[in-house]
Amino acid sequence: MVDVMNYRNKFLSIALGTLALGVAVPSITSAKSIDVGVAWAGKSSMAERVFKGFKQRLKVLNIDADIELKGALPSIEALDATVKEFESDKKDGMVILRSNGSAYLGKNPPNIPTFIGGGNKPSELGSVKNMDAPEGKVTGVTYFLPLEIPLEAYLAFTPDVKSFLLINQTNYSSSPIDWNGTKAACKPLELKCDNATISSREELIDLVKDKKGQYDAFILGNQSEAYGNADAIIGLVGKKPVYSYAAKGVDLGALGGVIADDEKLGAMMADSLVDVLINGKAISKTPIKTDPEPTIMVNETTMKKLGLRIPTEILSVAEIVQ
Repeated sequence: MVDVMNYRNKFLSIALGTLALGVAVPSITSAKSIDVGVAWAGKSSMAERVFKGFKQRLKVLNIDADIELKGALPSIEALDATVKEFESDKKDGMVILRSNGSAYLGKNPPNIPTFIGGGNKPSELGSVKNMDAPEGKVTGVTYFLPLEIPLEAYLAFTPDVKSFLLINQTNYSSSPIDWNGTKAACKPLELKCDNATISSREELIDLVKDKKGQYDAFILGNQSEAYGNADAIIGLVGKKPVYSYAAKGVDLGALGGVIADDEKLGAMMADSLVDVLINGKAISKTPIKTDPEPTIMVNETTMKKLGLRIPTEILSVAEIVQ
């Protein structure tokens, strides 16, 4: 049998140690002005938060940047046309956000320095092969975290859980990444973990009604049809916990999660852009960055509703959602 307390203690050491690293600010070696295009396909509050952090960091660093923002484009075809426009305009670089943007770059390698963010694991989406030493013209940031970390947190929150159903969005680029990572993380914990996909709120409700008796807990993936409908299933599962890989799911009632900070990642992406476009650092020496101190989130209302006593060591470092 797996030693659940061992994993709880391991997560506590992470919560009190690794999650307190911090992010270094790059030094500026020149006052060069830069011309940068920014775009993503589809509406995305995450992309907006990443871009907000990006802009704020450039302002703090006093970077002279001419930013052409295309924003939420209606389709991948529109993104393709925009990328080609940025390249033909000979911009110094471009920022392409969201998982679908990273997947697009994997099939359409850019010819100018390109910075990604607001997406899942780039090496699985195809935009780079080696996240530690990107081999093309793409670097940036990702919200991806090794999923052992949130799974260990869930066991620290609710140690009696033995099975999870991951729910994510049908035909979405980040869904297989969430499932592959969850499956791999569940194995050493000796948890029963399965996956189901949905494409609407109605499908989510029908799925949970059908499956709620088969699992001890549920996880909502990094897709809006999953985490964005957290409130739809909270009342259906009774005393069973629902977790979320995305912050919005916790805001909507999921018990908790361990989640990368989008604005912080935007700032880290700006640092990489400065290193490459201003300081002349090679992209191959500019790793894809992850959040070194992801946020532990706990929904206090849900915690009380479930009658749980989450360890004070966790609550002392957590972001508490009412």
